[in-house]
Amino acid sequence: MITAPFNFVPLNEKVFYPDWSEQVSHDIPFSDGESGVIDITITAKSPMFIRNHYQEGDKFYTDKEGNKISKEFCHIKNSDGSKQYYLPASSLKGMVRSTLEIISYGKIIIDNDKHSQYLSVRDMTNKTLVATSQKCGFLVKQNNNYIIQDCGKVLTISYNEIKKANGEWLKDIENVKTKYNKIKDIFIKFKKDKKIMNVRGKKIPKQIAIYSNISENIGQLVFTNKINNKKNEFIFKENGNELELNKNILLNFKKVYFEDENSEIGQYWKGKNKIPIFYTTNQQGKITAIGLTQIFKLAYNKTILEASVQDIEDGRLDLPETILGVKADEGRGLKGRVYFSHFKSNIIKFEKKQKEVEQVLGSPKPTYYPSYITQTDTRGDIVNRYITLMDENATIRGFKQYPLQSKIQSYKLPINDKGEINHDVTSKFKPLDSGIVFTGKIRFHNLKKSEIGALISAITLHGQNKTHFHNIGMAKSLGYGKIKIDITLSDRLIYSKEEYLNTFEELMNSWDKKDYQNWIEASRILEFFSMKDSTKEREFRYQQLENEQGQNDFVGAKKSKEYLLPYSGSPIQKSKSTQLQQAKKNNKVTPPKVEVKRKLSRGKIRIVKKASEK
Repeated sequence: MITAPFNFVPLNEKVFYPDWSEQVSHDIPFSDGESGVIDITITAKSPMFIRNHYQEGDKFYTDKEGNKISKEFCHIKNSDGSKQYYLPASSLKGMVRSTLEIISYGKIIIDNDKHSQYLSVRDMTNKTLVATSQKCGFLVKQNNNYIIQDCGKVLTISYNEIKKANGEWLKDIENVKTKYNKIKDIFIKFKKDKKIMNVRGKKIPKQIAIYSNISENIGQLVFTNKINNKKNEFIFKENGNELELNKNILLNFKKVYFEDENSEIGQYWKGKNKIPIFYTTNQQGKITAIGLTQIFKLAYNKTILEASVQDIEDGRLDLPETILGVKADEGRGLKGRVYFSHFKSNIIKFEKKQKEVEQVLGSPKPTYYPSYITQTDTRGDIVNRYITLMDENATIRGFKQYPLQSKIQSYKLPINDKGEINHDVTSKFKPLDSGIVFTGKIRFHNLKKSEIGALISAITLHGQNKTHFHNIGMAKSLGYGKIKIDITLSDRLIYSKEEYLNTFEELMNSWDKKDYQNWIEASRILEFFSMKDSTKEREFRYQQLENEQGQNDFVGAKKSKEYLLPYSGSPIQKSKSTQLQQAKKNNKVTPPKVEVKRKLSRGKIRIVKKASEK
């Protein structure tokens, strides 16, 4: 089973747009608008850390780019040298906004520039996600089109033979550019020979090239980057054939190599007129893909942005944007009507020495489809077939969250080639202890009753703040940053906390009856609240590149057809409308109707279900 310290609240395809968002004004108040203050008390229920902007006198470490990075928690320095620790307003606002986006069926925030790029994949555990080529040639621009000058079957040449011809030993060189710079002449005389290869106990003859100064065959040396214990490079020799190339295949090639600035080999060949490529063909001999290595990457058919499918209406504001504002460059600009103060701690100065923590805080990449892509073709806790960004119906899992953990996790630090701790990939920080209290205020102006309810719901996790906690800051994946939030409403507000919460709930219930009987009953809402339930904390650890048995957890999980189950352990139920469509498609009877009565009492939610036959 895949374990991870994060999980997902399923993506809502339908977005809720409040019908009053167009009337929001900072000059003309709503007839039912209210302004007021919410006093906030935050208690750290675990150690926590939010990094200070580096200032002289801070304890710091230097990253691999030479930047000084503070190890200390956010603070201001008093005139007597003491430190006043605080939670930045931006951190609290970000936490509240991300919660509000989930509970109000808002838009998911996607980095358009980053996630509109087509990702590439070379996955040896999945034959559909890697290309293994036995043919090669040169990609050449001809008029306005590109063709491949064919070189036939791939021919390898050992480093020993290259040294005989050029006197240079290339085996230990990492990248392509250095190899080409080191070789004086990339053209080499050679003859073909046969070598017997032992492949899984079978002896298979393989054609190779060896250096021969008297041969009439002249080929071009082609280099690729160093991988593992690589022993060979390649020789390309044109055979006079020209092959047509589909434009889509060329576009995919450019996406993988030229648009990816991190691709060393792609950036080396970008802009050159004659590029050595490897290619694969189908049964009809048509080229299906090209790459710059023999086992090469493929471009995914969809981007992360395209897989984050939501019913977005241009120019319309969702509830978080209506309340908290939105930048003008994201569409219609609107200033928020809620203002967060910094939240100062009750600790002015630490008398004791703070413990320093060093851990790896990186997270897996979105390309790890068993965790990040919604898996629908499942059988229990395994898949029949993985859905990936190659599939037309691929969608991202949704809003990433870090469920509460029962204790602070600590991982073995990575070791470099010298047998020392690899500090280049770790982070160092000095967390504050649990039990520390922070206080501050949230002020709001001209909010409607339901908007105040939505704000209180996001802050208190819908009135469940005695048992349900937020988490904030760095290292949430290790169990840091768990906080309890208590609120006090200002006397000038008209209604009670419960009345505001009920109004927000009624707003969500009146929005779309097709997808759920009651908002609080919706599976994605229950899934979110379950991750914030402090009475059900669990321990979730990252998968390891090398576990105690020396195995790679990520590769092992894919070989076993595992996927990241929802936090609840059960697949998220589809919406009622989706269930009905599927039932009609399969000519099945619709499931029993469920009547739900919801009671909100003293900030706790009780759900009473009564099943009845339709």
